[in-house]
Amino acid sequence: MSYRLCFIVNSLKNRSGVERVLSLLANYLSEEGYEITVLNRDTNFDSVAFDLDKRVKVITLNGNILSFSKKIREHFINNKYDLALVHNMGKLTPFFALSKKDIPTISLEHIAFKTRPNWLKTISKILYKNIDHVVTINSDDLKSFKEIGCSKVSVIPNPSSFPSISLDEVNINNTKKVLAIGRLTYQKNFHALIEAWQLLNDKTLGWHLEIYGDGEDKDSLNDLIVKYKLENVFIKANTSSLSEVYKQAAFLVMSSRYEGFGMVLVEALSFGLPIISFNCPHGPSEIIDDSVNGFLVEDQNVEKLSQAMLQLIENPELKNKLSQNALKSSYKYDINNIGQYWKDLFKDMVN
Repeated sequence: MSYRLCFIVNSLKNRSGVERVLSLLANYLSEEGYEITVLNRDTNFDSVAFDLDKRVKVITLNGNILSFSKKIREHFINNKYDLALVHNMGKLTPFFALSKKDIPTISLEHIAFKTRPNWLKTISKILYKNIDHVVTINSDDLKSFKEIGCSKVSVIPNPSSFPSISLDEVNINNTKKVLAIGRLTYQKNFHALIEAWQLLNDKTLGWHLEIYGDGEDKDSLNDLIVKYKLENVFIKANTSSLSEVYKQAAFLVMSSRYEGFGMVLVEALSFGLPIISFNCPHGPSEIIDDSVNGFLVEDQNVEKLSQAMLQLIENPELKNKLSQNALKSSYKYDINNIGQYWKDLFKDMVN
């Protein structure tokens, strides 16, 4: 059975995790016969960051977040849907709840509740009573929402943006590229990654580190590269050809201070890449099986991050073993598996 679904998101113009997950779900559900409409503040169909199925309808409701929530209510008065799904980065769900129309509503929480400012946590305890079901992307967040009184909470991991490659395609060649991907911001903490690389730099003959992303930390990261005279570390702009970037890498490293999930970890698994990450809140520990598909490193311990990278650089047999395991662990994040969780939830809420 299919339904008419309304997705609500702040924007569709950025190449970030929220937009990526929304596009994957919208396209999958459209193929399954669902009617998908996306309400957002600043993007029309022709300017979305990630391709959408031509059957997905995109509507722009301009204005600040309060105006946006009011316009959504007006839209619901004039249009009928079976369910609303809010893609929340913190503020959108509470503002939507203020003017919520009588429609079954799910809030998909893309960032950890514990990282939000205290004022937002306080009003959420009140306003989330108007939300019928909360979906988190990690088990830590599930506990947080239950603690503020949400009775219906479940965990549905994000799907990978890419189908898993075949076992025969797993990269067991001599590529010497270490990969990192993310916004160049305080959260992603690429300064720590460069510090870790500097510790092992003398042992990386032929190896290089590529960091893909844009953001306010770009200049300070380049300054750090210059300070340490690292001629094998490169900052590269976002690309729409990420699949090729993954295919050319030996393994992926994440140095974040915190995460909601860690989309790049799951994407890397789909290409059979071992993954290394700080054990930061909240997500890497649910994706990485330490010493099986990668390494989970003590949170913000730069020296141990350096040691983990060096293990894979100096031991190709270990890297290849972890590559095989990485690919096997990627299957659970396939869109067909994750999509079925969503379809079951929609069915439970409507019936």
